[in-house]
Amino acid sequence: MLHFSKNIPAFPKTILPKNMFGSDVLKSRMFLLVCLFLFVPSISSAQVYPFDHYTSRDGLLMDYVIAICCDSRGYIWIGTNDGVTIYDGDVFKNYTVSDGLANSRVNCITESRRNPGTVWIGTNGGGVSEWKANKFQTYRVGTAQLSGIVTSLCEDRQGVLWCSTAGGLFRLKDEEFKPFLPSVFKGTVSAVVQSADGKIWVLMPDKLFSCSSQSDSLQPVNFHLKPNVVPECICASGDTTLWIGMSDGEMIQVRGGKILRRLAIRNTSITLIVDDRDGLLIGTMDGGVYRLPQDGDEPLPFCSTSNGLPDNYISTGTFDAEGNLWLGLWGHGVAKLVNRSVFSYPVRDMTFPPNGSAAAMDSSENLWIVSSKGLLELWKGKNGSWQSTVHKELTQVTRQKPFTLLFDPPSHLWVGYEKGDIICFELEPSEHGPSQLTVVHRWRQGKEYHAGGTPMFLYKDREGCYWCSVSDDRGVALFNPKRKTPFIRSFMVEDGMPDNSVRTIFEDRDGNFWFGGYADGLTFLPAHRKFIGGGRRFTLEDGLPNMSIRAIIQDSAGVIWVGTRYGGIAYFRDSTFHPLSLKDGLLSTAVWSMINDADGHQWLGTQLGFQEMATKGSVRLFSKKELSGPPVYACGEMKDRTLWMITDAGVTFYDRRSDLQSVMPPPIYISRVLVSGVEINPDSSHNFEYDQNNLSIDVIGLSLKDEKAVQYQYHVIGVDTGWSRPTRNHSIVFAALSPGTYTFMARAINGSGIASAKPAMFSFVIAPALWRKWWFITFSVLLVVGVCFVVLRSRVKRLLEIERIKSRIAADLHDEIGAGLTRIAILSSVIERDLPQQETPGPVPVHSAESLKKIGDTARDLVESMSDVVWSLGLTKEPLERLVQRLRSFAFEACEAKDITLKFSIDDRIFALQVPPENARNILLCAKEAITNIVRHSECSAADVDFALDRNGVALTVADNGRGFLMPETHGGHGLTNMKIRAERSGGSFAMVSKTGEGTRIHATFPAVR
Repeated sequence: MLHFSKNIPAFPKTILPKNMFGSDVLKSRMFLLVCLFLFVPSISSAQVYPFDHYTSRDGLLMDYVIAICCDSRGYIWIGTNDGVTIYDGDVFKNYTVSDGLANSRVNCITESRRNPGTVWIGTNGGGVSEWKANKFQTYRVGTAQLSGIVTSLCEDRQGVLWCSTAGGLFRLKDEEFKPFLPSVFKGTVSAVVQSADGKIWVLMPDKLFSCSSQSDSLQPVNFHLKPNVVPECICASGDTTLWIGMSDGEMIQVRGGKILRRLAIRNTSITLIVDDRDGLLIGTMDGGVYRLPQDGDEPLPFCSTSNGLPDNYISTGTFDAEGNLWLGLWGHGVAKLVNRSVFSYPVRDMTFPPNGSAAAMDSSENLWIVSSKGLLELWKGKNGSWQSTVHKELTQVTRQKPFTLLFDPPSHLWVGYEKGDIICFELEPSEHGPSQLTVVHRWRQGKEYHAGGTPMFLYKDREGCYWCSVSDDRGVALFNPKRKTPFIRSFMVEDGMPDNSVRTIFEDRDGNFWFGGYADGLTFLPAHRKFIGGGRRFTLEDGLPNMSIRAIIQDSAGVIWVGTRYGGIAYFRDSTFHPLSLKDGLLSTAVWSMINDADGHQWLGTQLGFQEMATKGSVRLFSKKELSGPPVYACGEMKDRTLWMITDAGVTFYDRRSDLQSVMPPPIYISRVLVSGVEINPDSSHNFEYDQNNLSIDVIGLSLKDEKAVQYQYHVIGVDTGWSRPTRNHSIVFAALSPGTYTFMARAINGSGIASAKPAMFSFVIAPALWRKWWFITFSVLLVVGVCFVVLRSRVKRLLEIERIKSRIAADLHDEIGAGLTRIAILSSVIERDLPQQETPGPVPVHSAESLKKIGDTARDLVESMSDVVWSLGLTKEPLERLVQRLRSFAFEACEAKDITLKFSIDDRIFALQVPPENARNILLCAKEAITNIVRHSECSAADVDFALDRNGVALTVADNGRGFLMPETHGGHGLTNMKIRAERSGGSFAMVSKTGEGTRIHATFPAVR
C-alpha cells in the first residue's frame, strides 16, 4: 500500500496475473500507469438523512422559529416571532395576540407536570400565557418592563413554576409571579432548569447557581468566561449532568457543582443541546448539528445542509414521543428528522440499465457497485460513516466499464464488463479502508466463450457452476471454472429459454432453475435437464401479470415469487401464478429486485421505492415514507439486519432493528364532536334528544414518523359488530341514529402497521321521542286496553239489551198476542159449539153474535199491539218527535170513538232530548195503557194528555173527569201495575191519584239526555 496525507486515503494495489504482459519495457510503462491511478483520491460524500421540512407554505405561522415543545399528548408546539403554532400531524393551528396570546414573540414553551394539557408560554414582553381548556390566560411577571421578557420556564416536581426573565427570577404562587431572591438574581437570568436529583439550577450570564425551592441557600459555579462570551443554552441530562453551550462554541460539563470538562466547536455559537439516546446532539448557529457520543472526546459533525438539513442555523429543538428530532431553523421553518436509521449515500454515474446484480456486498460488508466511472467500493470508516473509492486501477486489466456483479464467498468477486469480459477478483479487505484486488480468472468473449453481447446477470448455482445471461440475443452461457475449458455451452430460445435476453436467474431449494425473460415470460428448467435445456414455459395464460420478468425469489414456505416490469408481483401455487398489484398495496407495478430478510419477510425494490412484504398467513404489504422515492434496482441485508438498496441516486441504508425498537403505538384523540352542527365537549358522556341524532366526530392519531400514512378504524357499540376497514379518513358522520345507548371507539394505525394501544372513546345516549318513551308506550297500551274493554263491555251490554228485548218481545207476544189468540180460540169454540145445535137457518144466537164481536175487537187489539212492538224495535237514541206523534194519533182516535174531548199538550223543549230506545218504549206503553183505561173504564167526557220538560227528563201526565175509584182498589187487570214497573225500570217515577166521582190522574217521569 502507498500512504498519503491524512486527508487523502491510500488506494489498493492490483496484483496482476503472471505473464499478462510480454516485455520489460511494457511492464515498466504499465507500472507507471498503475502508479498514476493509485494517486486518485477517494470519493468523500456526506450521508444524507430523510428530513421533512415545514414552512409557512405548509401552514406554519411563521418561518422564524424560536421555541419547540412536545406535550404529553404528542402535539408539537412551535413558538415563532409572530405567535404560536400547534401541529397535530394533520393541520397547523395558529394562535396570535388576537386569540389572547400575551405577545407575538414566543421565547419558550413548557407543559405543566402537575396538570398535563396545560401549557405555559413565555413571551418577549407580555409575560406568561397559560393555555388551558383551549383558551389563553395572561400572567404579568413583575412590574418592570424587562421582567415581561421571559427567557425560560420550568415547573419543578412540586408543581412550582419558575420563570427566568430579563429582569430577574420569579416563581408563580397564588396566581401571581413573585420575585425570588431579587438581591442575587438581578438583571438578565438566562435560563432555569431542574436536574435529575431535583435541584434547581439558575443560569446567569457569568455563572451558574444551584438553589432549592425550600430554602434560600445558593451554590455558585463560576465559568471564568472570555470577554463578550455568554451562555446560549443549558441542558440537564438524565445523570444529573448539566451541559452549557456558549456563544463562542464552547461546551461546559457540570456535575455536582463542579466543572468536569470543556469541549469546543470552533467558529460557531452553540444554540441547542439535547440529550439523545446515545449521547448529545448540539445545534449551532451556522454549522448545523453535531453529535457527542457517550464518553466521546469531541463533538462530531452529524448533519448540516450537506446531509439534507434545510439550513445550518439551529435556533431550538426537541425530541417527540416517537424519537423524531424536531429542529427550529431561524428563518427557514422547522426540520424533522424522522428516522436516523435511514440515510443515503449519493453515488453518481450509475450504470444504466441497472438490475438485480448491479451491486454486491462482500464478507467484510464492503459494498461493491457498478458505475460508469468504474468499480465502486463503499466501506465504513473509523467514525462509523461510509466512505467510497472507484477502483480505476482495474483499467490495467480491462478498459471496459463494469456492468454486473456477483460476490462468491468467501472472497471472490465476479465482474461482468461492458464488452464481454468476465473477471474474478480475490478480495483482501483492509480495516476501515478499501480492499485489495487480485485477478483470479478472466473469461473473454471470442476466446473463453462465444463473442458478442454484454453480460447482464451473473449467478452461481449450488454445484459451483456459473450462469451468465448475455445481451444482444446471445442467450445464457454456462461455465464451470474447475474445468480446463470453463465454458460448457449456451442456452438459446430453441433450448427452452424465454428469450435471448434473460434478465434474472434463480435456483430453488430443489435444484430447479427459473429464467426470467426480458419480454417473453418465464422458463422453469428441472434439475435433471440442467445441461440439456428444455423445460416449461410460463406466459400470461399461466397467470403471469406481465411477460417482462426482473426478479425471482423463494420464500421460507417454498413459494416462488416473481417481480415484473409492468405487472407487479405474482406467486406460484397449484401450477399457476397469482398476481398482486397496486390494489393489494404495492408501491408500483414495476418490481426490479427482491430479497428475503433474516426474519422471513420479503423486501421489494420497486419503481417508487422499497417496501416490506409479509407472507406468513395472509399477504401484507408495508411502506415507509423514508424508503419511498427513486427506483430500487438491487438490494441486500447486512449481518446486523441493516438493509441496503441501490437506486439511480446512490445507496440507501436502513437500520431495521434500530427502527423497530423505536416504533410505538400511536395515541389517538377525539378532536371535535358536532351534534346537529353544534360543537360539544368530547371529554364527557352526553344525553341527546331524539332529534339530535346527526353526529360528526373528528379524531386524530399522532404518529409523526409519517403522519400522512396514518389510517383509522372505527367501531360503534350499538351499531356494528367489529372494527371497520382501515381508512385515511379521520372524520366520520352518523346521520339519523336511532334512539339508544352508543359507545364510539376509534384507533389509529401508523405506517408500520401498529395500532393504538388504547382506543379513543365517546359515549352518548339518544333519548327516544315522547311517543317512544316507556311510560308513554305503557300509558298508550293501557289506554288501548281500556278503550277495547269499554267497547267490548258496551258491545256485551248491547248484546244483553238485545237479549232482554228479545225476551220482552217474547213475553209481550206471549202476554198480549198469546192471550188474545187464546181468547179468539175460546170464542171460536163457543160459536162452533152453538152453530150445530141450530137445525134450521135463522138468526144467529145473541151470545154467538157477541162472541163474534169480541173476536173482532180482540183481533184489532192484537194488530195494534203488534204495531207497537214492531215500532218499538225500530227505535234508536233519537228525539221524541216520532214518539209524541204516534201517541197523539192513538189518543185522538181512541177518544174520538167514545166522544171524549181530548186536550193534548206538548212542551216543545222535550224535542231536544234523546231517550234510550227502552225508555221510549216504556213511555209509549205507559201512555197507551193510561189512554186505554180512560176510554174503557173512566166514562169521562174529557181527558188531558200532557208532555212536559222535567229536570230529569220527560214528564207524562194523563188525567180524566170520569167516575174514578177509591185508592187502593182491586181490579182484575194489571195495567196500573205494569205502568209503574215500566216507569221505575226506566229510572223514573210513577204516581196516580183517583177519587170517586172526581176522575183519575196519572203522573210518570222518564230520564232523557240532551
